[in-house]
Amino acid sequence: TLQSLTITAKTAKVGNVTTSGNQTYGANVTLAGGTLTSASGALDFNRGIAVGSATMLLADNMGFNGVDGSVTGNAVLTILPITSGTNITIGGTGSGLHVNGAAFDGYNGEVDVGAVRNGLGIGTPVGGNVIVDGDMTLSNAATLMLAGTGNVTLMNGELSAGTIILVGGSQSSVIQDPGYPNTSVSGNTIVLVAGGQIGQSGQDVTVLIPANTSGGALIQIGS
Repeated sequence: TLQSLTITAKTAKVGNVTTSGNQTYGANVTLAGGTLTSASGALDFNRGIAVGSATMLLADNMGFNGVDGSVTGNAVLTILPITSGTNITIGGTGSGLHVNGAAFDGYNGEVDVGAVRNGLGIGTPVGGNVIVDGDMTLSNAATLMLAGTGNVTLMNGELSAGTIILVGGSQSSVIQDPGYPNTSVSGNTIVLVAGGQIGQSGQDVTVLIPANTSGGALIQIGS
């Protein structure tokens, strides 16, 4: 295990990397599959990321610091905190693992945050509460899953992809939308799963169906 890793080249191709501390990528990085793990530091991507093969990012702190749309590709990218129960925030500030949703604008593959997904199966979530406090708009061909063992709270912003899966994975978890009407979930297939309830009294969860959807849309709600 390396103590830390810093890459400053123009481009780099990366496979399995494990460090006890920070990994800092100043290059345009191609992720060639495997897992990037920082046991007690951060994964910082300061330029573009091309996801060439299925890759897992495992750390409690991550920086997707490139321009909007700087994460590209068609493969599965799994993003997990290394400490079980860590809160996950899309955008926003505060403690926990933060994901800059704007960096994923137009992403064409699958982004799974907080749990591992394999086909129709979803593993036990690693994250705690999931807070949406910014936009994350993938392409209409993409899949976005946000999963935690706590509540899924839509504070602000739009979630958009061909398929959206939101999971509150404990018996008492709630999918709630206190940010209504400044929030929306948009996709051809939308799956909402919570152990407790979906929506709270006086709160709407806004689901939008893209205008270019053919053959209707699928919305599944379950516990």
